[in-house]
Amino acid sequence: ATGNGLTGGTIISTGTLTMSGSYTGTFTATSLVATTAIVGGTSGNGSRFNIIGDTTTSVGYNQMNIANANGAWGLLLGFGNGVATGGYHGLNHAAIINVQSAPLHLGTSNGAKLTILANGDVGIGTDSPSNLFSVSASGTVTTRYTSSDTGAFSLLQFENSGSIVFSADHGNAAGSSNIIFQRDGAQESMRITDYGSLVVNNTPGTNANWGRIQCGGTITVGNSSGTYITHGRISGDSDGMKLKGTS
Repeated sequence: ATGNGLTGGTIISTGTLTMSGSYTGTFTATSLVATTAIVGGTSGNGSRFNIIGDTTTSVGYNQMNIANANGAWGLLLGFGNGVATGGYHGLNHAAIINVQSAPLHLGTSNGAKLTILANGDVGIGTDSPSNLFSVSASGTVTTRYTSSDTGAFSLLQFENSGSIVFSADHGNAAGSSNIIFQRDGAQESMRITDYGSLVVNNTPGTNANWGRIQCGGTITVGNSSGTYITHGRISGDSDGMKLKGTS
C-alpha cells in the first residue's frame, strides 16, 4: 500500500506501508517505510522517530513496547509524564525495562557487555552474574577510580593468580597518598601511609622514622594470655619475649 497526503480514518496493511507526505490517523502494518514518524503528537524535534505524550495520560508514561505476541509486554522504552510516581515512574524519568522476569542485556559488537538479571544481580563481562555485582574479564580484572579535579586515579585489581591489589594514586598524580580503612561512622582503624608504614588506631607520624608499624594500643603476639607490648613495656609468660636466634 502507498499513500500521499492521506488524512483521517484507519489504514490496515498486511504488507509494507510506504508513505510520503503526511498522514494523521491510525494505521496497522507489518512494516512501515517513512522518512519520519511522529506518534501521539503533531510535531517532532527533527528525530526520525518521535513518541509524543502529554501530562494527562493515565498510563503515566510515554512509552514504546517491543513484544513477541499481540497484547504482550516485552521491552519497554519509556519517558515519564509525571502522572504516575514511584518505581521507574516520575516526571522526566527515562527507563529501559524488561517487563518479563528475564535478563536485560546491553552490549556492543553483537555481544552482551552488561547484564541485569531478573533478581537484580548485575554483571559486567558476564551474562550470568552470581552476586549483586560481578565483574569478569580475562587476565587481571581492573576497576579504576579517577578524580575529575586532579586526574589522580586509584586501581582495584584482581589477578588471575587470586591476589588482590590496591593501588592508591596509581599514576602518582597527587603524591603522598594513603590507603585508609574506616569503620562505624567513618572512624579510621588503619592506614598504610605514603612512606610505607602501617598505622593502627593511631595518629600517623610525619615520616618513616616513626617506625614501620605504629600502634595506638596494645600489640598482642599469640593469644590474649601470651606476650604483649603496651606503651613501651614488654610483658608475657615465664619465658618472657623471645627474639629469633635467642634461647
